[in-house]
Amino acid sequence: MSLSLTFVTTVSLAIVVPVLLTHFNRQPGIHGSPATTIAGPKTTDSGAWQSSAVLMGTDKVTSADVIKVIPVHGRGPSLAPLQPATATAGPKATDSGAWKCSAARMGTGKVTSADVIKVSPVHGRGPSPGITAEMEAAGPAPINLPGSTGTGETSDQASRPRIITFGDEPGAGKLRSARGVAVSPDNKIWVADRSTPRLKVYSMEGVYLHQFPQAAPGLGYSSKTPSDVSIDKDGHLWVLMIGYPASPDSVVQVTRDGDLKANFDLPGSVPRGGVRGMAVGLCNNHVYVTWSDGHSRGGVQAFTPDGKLLWNADPRMKTPIYVAVDGKENIFVSDYDTSIIYMYDKTGRFVKKFGGPGLSGGRLNRPEGICVDSSGQIMVVDALNKRVVMYTGRGEYVRHIALRAESPPAGVAVGPGGQLVVAHSYTITVFPRY
Repeated sequence: MSLSLTFVTTVSLAIVVPVLLTHFNRQPGIHGSPATTIAGPKTTDSGAWQSSAVLMGTDKVTSADVIKVIPVHGRGPSLAPLQPATATAGPKATDSGAWKCSAARMGTGKVTSADVIKVSPVHGRGPSPGITAEMEAAGPAPINLPGSTGTGETSDQASRPRIITFGDEPGAGKLRSARGVAVSPDNKIWVADRSTPRLKVYSMEGVYLHQFPQAAPGLGYSSKTPSDVSIDKDGHLWVLMIGYPASPDSVVQVTRDGDLKANFDLPGSVPRGGVRGMAVGLCNNHVYVTWSDGHSRGGVQAFTPDGKLLWNADPRMKTPIYVAVDGKENIFVSDYDTSIIYMYDKTGRFVKKFGGPGLSGGRLNRPEGICVDSSGQIMVVDALNKRVVMYTGRGEYVRHIALRAESPPAGVAVGPGGQLVVAHSYTITVFPRY
């Protein structure tokens, strides 16, 4: 009987003692309870996760506390060691050390809350009570780690063409009163500067090349100054020379070698006093010149290359300044005071007007330079709004290009490579595209 009692007691102890030991050794928060999840921003690409721990007491979680992430779902090993989160990795968890876990993905493996098993107490501190693991955006949606926020340029950015401004450097190329501008097929920029009797020539990269013509007698009028410049279908330069008030205004045609081909004085039958502009048609070399009394009355005249007056458009404009011609010999004139663009056909008949006073969209505030590109789009310098406005060939607004130069914008031209060239009083700005 005593032997039987002893045997039963031994068996009972063998069963109860391990159970009691297991019960007493359990600590809350460490025993495989599932991690709670907090929804985070969903992004695409790599399977990356940001984790944080809410700590009880004074213990903190470091990268050494996390022992491993067990690969599950039959994917095999998939994780790299935990790394400290950078400042831009997401919201900073309060009272916790935030850590970023990134998966070195093999195959299609992604990290989910099921992959994280526990945080291990180390450093001789014993179990950290009450640790609750949190995984941001746990689940199938991965988080994209932010890229570099540095301001350094990439090689691609460094190789992109830049907007350049030039002409205000000391020396022979310094501009003082630039008005008209034209671009030749070889990418040279020709500028009419009212401070000198000759043109100034620059490369498309902003390098001052020379004055034009380089030899005497120059443009033939030492007492007159250039106000506008245009290039005809043969590549010859046409320059509007202002003699007001002492002498008549004149038009000069010069070859690229600087040889004078033609010139004529403009008739004195129309008022003078306002700024004048000129353009040459590419179809027939007709020359179009604006005129005004400077405040209330103006128009545009058409001439043959030898100076014969063809027509004088009805004087409905107040202070027309610049003029442009498209491939169909339609003529466009910018009227400064009314902020309107007037359109005429090749016979001088009024067709339509567009623009009008305003601060945005297709509205204008004191338009000046105007040109037409190879696609028939009309480019207008919107002077006081500091921009260039693009219209279709029928005057519908397309968009605009903002100008940053300090001096007032005036003339405008387009280059053979799609460049937009704007003449300001003291500088030239080249946009590589528009």
